[in-house]
Amino acid sequence: MEENTLSLRQPITNLLALPREIQDVIIAHLDLGQPSSERRFCCMPDRTLLDLSYTCKTLRTAGMPAIYKHINFIAWEMNVDHPFHRTAALLRTLSSSDHLRRCIQTLEIRRLDPADRTAEQLLEHTPRLASLSYCYYIDFYHEGDPLPINTKRLLSALGHVQGTLRHLTIGYKARTKYHGLSNRQRPPILHSPCSFRHFAVVEHLVIPLDVLLGWDVEQAPPLADVLPPSLVSLNFERGAQHGFQDPTEHDPLYAVLKPFVEGGEWKSHTPRLKRVSGDIRVGDPVAGGYRELYRRSKAVEKLLNDNGLDYPEDVEQLLANNFLLPQGEWRGGRKAFTKRLMWENLGLEK
Repeated sequence: MEENTLSLRQPITNLLALPREIQDVIIAHLDLGQPSSERRFCCMPDRTLLDLSYTCKTLRTAGMPAIYKHINFIAWEMNVDHPFHRTAALLRTLSSSDHLRRCIQTLEIRRLDPADRTAEQLLEHTPRLASLSYCYYIDFYHEGDPLPINTKRLLSALGHVQGTLRHLTIGYKARTKYHGLSNRQRPPILHSPCSFRHFAVVEHLVIPLDVLLGWDVEQAPPLADVLPPSLVSLNFERGAQHGFQDPTEHDPLYAVLKPFVEGGEWKSHTPRLKRVSGDIRVGDPVAGGYRELYRRSKAVEKLLNDNGLDYPEDVEQLLANNFLLPQGEWRGGRKAFTKRLMWENLGLEK
């Protein structure tokens, strides 16, 4: 029996003797073997591929495109003022290798201070970048004067990839570092408006309203002047500002969209646009926030649908996200609970 089993075994082929096409398939399989959410990365790629690349020069050459295809750069708190040596090593590698620079297609940058130059330095070495996700952190240590954020540096950095970028996500988080300082006590964040009109190939844009249009609603530029011409999907992500998006005073999303959509400007300025979404915020649920969120969501949905655009938001999910349950908890029952709350307790029309 053992002899028969041995006789049926296929001969082992040296990996290096395989055709390059098969080597590429094996490397791609290793690249996909680890979920992207687990690729924690302080300037270092996936461990499996790195281990393989250290085997020999041939496999290192074959694996480099996959290793550098996706870069996830996370600046931990202890790394903000004193960057890891790996950061400098990565920048040196990219500056000296045109081949590796051209391998980078996706870049995720998180936890950087908005004044940090690392993002700009990385983007200088990504001539074929197709997707960028950039989330910067703003720390508050005390009450004080308004905090201005200069988006010109961000636009200058993005200028290196404006001809190749198709997916662009920009966001920020505001963190209160002083004990006893509430979110409402922290200084207002004053973004200057920025325009992506010259980003010719961007198809998907995710960005907070106050980052795109600035903090002053009276001085906000029209959407037609700031959106990429090839845009297909637009998502106004939730920001952390209490001013432009103060939910107790006005509804900025509807006010910004109405002249752009209802007047037909989108058809000439962004003719490929199909979907517009946004994380609508309202005030205290005790003071009628449930009803207000439902009303605002339906108003935006009607505005878009009547003018040939989709509004993919789920109103029930918006209610759950804003008022009912923490993210990640009780996912199975959240939607059913929200629906019952809406129809039975709030008296909202079906």
